[in-house]
Amino acid sequence: MYDVFISCTGTDVKIAERLAAYLKYYNVECFVAHRDIPADVPWAHGIAEAIRNSKIMIALFSEDFNTGVWMDDELKTANTSGVPILTFRLCDTPFGETKAVFLRNTVCVDAGDDAEGKFPAMYEEVCNMLGMPIENALPVEEVLIEKQPETTTVSQETEIAPEKQEADVKKEKSVTKNSARSLLPAIIIGVVLMLVVKLFLDWILEAV
Repeated sequence: MYDVFISCTGTDVKIAERLAAYLKYYNVECFVAHRDIPADVPWAHGIAEAIRNSKIMIALFSEDFNTGVWMDDELKTANTSGVPILTFRLCDTPFGETKAVFLRNTVCVDAGDDAEGKFPAMYEEVCNMLGMPIENALPVEEVLIEKQPETTTVSQETEIAPEKQEADVKKEKSVTKNSARSLLPAIIIGVVLMLVVKLFLDWILEAV
């Protein structure tokens, strides 16, 4: 069961999804066909079932909606199922003949030049039609916070890379010097042992 079925054409899907997200913030569950019909469900069946299982319909009326034959079927289904319709006018075009039959007597919110700016008004009308208490209707920008694009930040390590590189070089030189110093006694001992062995061999040969 859905609170709202949002009827729209493909060109208005983005507005429909944004409106659905805004209403979702206030716990109003919306159905948007382009988003919510499973891939394995026939389109016509999925839409008809969703309309019958919704409490109200929002018609996103636009130029394309006005000329869309498919929208006539959705409006007829809502009418025969007793689903009230709330019209969200995205344009000033007069209702076409068939659309007028279903939309002329509906509650209507005019979007004007700012559809998202009228989302709070739509929310209040939805609450009135659903019999829900109306909360403080916030501006869209406070509800639908845009995800900021990820930016590449320079890490602290990257910023000090030159200094770190210089320190690493000094460290390597220090390690090299210490290694050389630790090897020097071993080299001296090795040379001494070789001399001792040579002298011993020479003494044996002379004795023989």
